[in-house]
Amino acid sequence: MTKVSKLIRNLIRFSGCTAIAAYPLALWAQAPAEPSAYTVSVKNLSGPPFVTTSYRLGPQVLVDYTGDPQETGDPSQGTHRRMLLNLNTRIRLTWDRVDAFVPCVRSNFTPEDRYGDDLQDPFVGGNALASKTARQLGTESILGIATRILETTDDPNAALRTWVDPRTGLVMKLMLVSPAAGLRRPLFEVMHVSFEPPPVSLFAVPPQCNAFTILPQTDAAPEGSSAPTGPMGELAWNGLVGPATKESCTMLFRVVEMGSDKPLTRGIQVALDLAPGAKPSPYYSARLDEQGHATISGGQLHEIAPDESSGLYRIDNIPDEFVIDVEFGWNGSAAAKIYRHCFAPRTILQYLTFPNSTHMGGNWEWVKPGMYPNDPQ
Repeated sequence: MTKVSKLIRNLIRFSGCTAIAAYPLALWAQAPAEPSAYTVSVKNLSGPPFVTTSYRLGPQVLVDYTGDPQETGDPSQGTHRRMLLNLNTRIRLTWDRVDAFVPCVRSNFTPEDRYGDDLQDPFVGGNALASKTARQLGTESILGIATRILETTDDPNAALRTWVDPRTGLVMKLMLVSPAAGLRRPLFEVMHVSFEPPPVSLFAVPPQCNAFTILPQTDAAPEGSSAPTGPMGELAWNGLVGPATKESCTMLFRVVEMGSDKPLTRGIQVALDLAPGAKPSPYYSARLDEQGHATISGGQLHEIAPDESSGLYRIDNIPDEFVIDVEFGWNGSAAAKIYRHCFAPRTILQYLTFPNSTHMGGNWEWVKPGMYPNDPQ
């Protein structure tokens, strides 16, 4: 697959600006500088109607996605995704600006993510400064901005023609051209650009992003699928599967990184509801402050502290059913309804996860004696 082919594939996924970032355009005498305040609307022209509008005000960047998956020509009827990024804290919030019932997703991001398929920084022309295979065809004014027209020349069958603002690095237009095939296919074009500061009110966070609902898992299997199994190998039991054992015990809880037996002791909060039997089920939430510390509420959910020496969380006489929530700050959370399984007077419940990728989920398991020889029994 040629470089141009790869670029077109990415552009169809509405990441045209990403393609420019990955493909050098020209060697400027002075690097462009992205402004700290702007509004830019880009229309995708290579597939279904799709408009991306990016707003920036200092360290905050807001990205609106408006798509038309049915290709009716009316983008207002489709996707209404909004994403707010804080370039200082690297915190990202994503929600639906039309449907308040769609959950707000929290996550963090790296500087490189701004050039990914989702974040789409429109000022990526400044990253393409080293190519000697692009030639300048001329200049053109688009929406009052004097652009330089560049064309790649390293593919014998097709080339990308790009209109770039050399002052800011803003990519104003992108076109696929193939003289042999007589092809001139527009891929995307800037519809509107302003360097006036957008209104502060535009960056307000909606209510659904201030409190994140905790939805405990249960042993109920999705329709058409098999019920979850209890044994997880010979020395562990699935904590999501009942019924509970008749005998109680002291529970020692820990969060463990996949492939390790040492508990994570930093960057997490643990909360328990030891009486979750109310009908309907309690509504739990975790409200995060700017540092990612959670204030947890709902039902009888309350935060507990670990033992200072071992890092384990201890609960004596654990009930037959309970809800447990683990908060990883801006890296996500995990919550579940757990069924008691006591294999010894003191039995360990552990949540196995990838600490840097908590969105991938994890396992809630009761540990039987013998899995870890050094475990307290």
